[in-house]
Amino acid sequence: MSVDNQGARRSAGGSASALLRVGDDTDVTLRLLFQRTRYNGFPASYAPLPAFVPLDVINHTANIQPLSRDDWTLPTLIVRHRGDGWSLHSSSSYFRRKALDVEDSTEGTAQYLFSYGYGQPPTQPFEWTAHRNSQQFSHETRFAINPTGALSATAGLFYSSFKSQRDSVPIYARDILGVPGQSLMWTYNNDYNRSDASLFGELYYNFLDKFTLTLGNRFYRLQQDDHTRFDGVLYGVNLVSDTDNSTKGSNPKVALSYKPTANTLAYASASKGFRAGGSQTDLSPLLGGCVSAEEAARLARIAPDTVWSYEAGGKIDLPEPGLIATAAVFYVDWKNIQQPAFIPACAFYLQGNAGAAVLKGAELELAGKVTRSLRLRAGVGYQHARITEQGSSQPPVGARVKQVPTWTGTLGAVYERALTATLKGFASGDVSYVGDSISSNSTSLALVRGSYSLVNARLGVMWAKSQLSLDVSNATNRRPNLGDVGYLGYQRFEADGTTPIPQVVTMPPRSFMLQYRQRF
Repeated sequence: MSVDNQGARRSAGGSASALLRVGDDTDVTLRLLFQRTRYNGFPASYAPLPAFVPLDVINHTANIQPLSRDDWTLPTLIVRHRGDGWSLHSSSSYFRRKALDVEDSTEGTAQYLFSYGYGQPPTQPFEWTAHRNSQQFSHETRFAINPTGALSATAGLFYSSFKSQRDSVPIYARDILGVPGQSLMWTYNNDYNRSDASLFGELYYNFLDKFTLTLGNRFYRLQQDDHTRFDGVLYGVNLVSDTDNSTKGSNPKVALSYKPTANTLAYASASKGFRAGGSQTDLSPLLGGCVSAEEAARLARIAPDTVWSYEAGGKIDLPEPGLIATAAVFYVDWKNIQQPAFIPACAFYLQGNAGAAVLKGAELELAGKVTRSLRLRAGVGYQHARITEQGSSQPPVGARVKQVPTWTGTLGAVYERALTATLKGFASGDVSYVGDSISSNSTSLALVRGSYSLVNARLGVMWAKSQLSLDVSNATNRRPNLGDVGYLGYQRFEADGTTPIPQVVTMPPRSFMLQYRQRF
């Protein structure tokens, strides 16, 4: 049988907000966002080697419909107070998410059982189902001083608490290891917690009428812990793993801007940033035949990756006809790169830290009115990203950093014209280009994701507070390789048992939407 419309998505959601004014200087805002999404299958496809191009048809031996469900809510409370030369802004939010993923892993699971000595199981479907629940509380209070003099400042604190639970429905296999009947092959449960606390501040100093100096820093502390339970004949043990990780540090920043005229600006900046690391399951008892005990223990803790970013640029505002041009050059020193790691001998996906890299590049953008009726925007970006320290990563020194295209570009236009005294018509379109990049696939092959261009268009009319339009997304019906997707179950291989079949994300097909908007 065949099933069409894979990757189709149905979403429903909404938002509501209420504003309460407490006196002349204080506002309280309560906002609620929510969304419910259903996928018929995943927006993913197989990309067989060597072409590494997404297929239009995915063949499976079992009649299992992959699907995904994702529901979330986000209430937020915001308080603003304005004083004489100062202001206070406080924001608190609570994010709650429930997700379900169902994957057909029949071929990959059967291949794994056969390849690792469990025998050829009888033909049976293997449906891998994962439940993911998460919740996060976040709070930030920001205090700003805006006196009439040359000095001003911002200071604040941030706190976030994140918790997630992930459970796998038990997977059973028939007649494996010579044991008749059902055998528990795999079951999995994971509890992950992360807390993030930081203090930050910036000082601004205006001098010589045209210069502004910015000095800032952010002091942070992260704490993570991971509790995982495995069971099933694939392990031979009831594995319980408890790992934790903590990180603290600071992110300084310095910037200098120069504004010679009201329509021009030049700047230079240097800043340090980081991406949180974490803890994950300690698989030392299972990875003994795949990696060393030291390496397995090291993989249980993910260090944060850090960047020192240096940037210089400028902006020119041309009132006639109304164009703004911006340009920038940058240099980024990237350490402890976080990237997916796949251990073929044990068929496990993990996160890990690689070596170091340097990114050098430039950006140019032009936007604004060309005529009274026509607005244009165009941009181009260039990045030269190369590995400078191999570390434990596969790419050698000099190799391209994975998932970073060298060239990107955009071009868009909006045209509006009065049709009658009360009716205005409009048409818009945009084209975006993304150059090729190296895939972070689960194999040791340096596969290249091809370049692609996407085209979107919009045509409509507007009157009073109403708008009616026809929107076309992915007008050329491109199916680019957007990135790799790990399997819930086991990776699928070709018939030779050694050539992997990557699974990748791709764009939804050409779609049309008739949209009506009404402002109140």
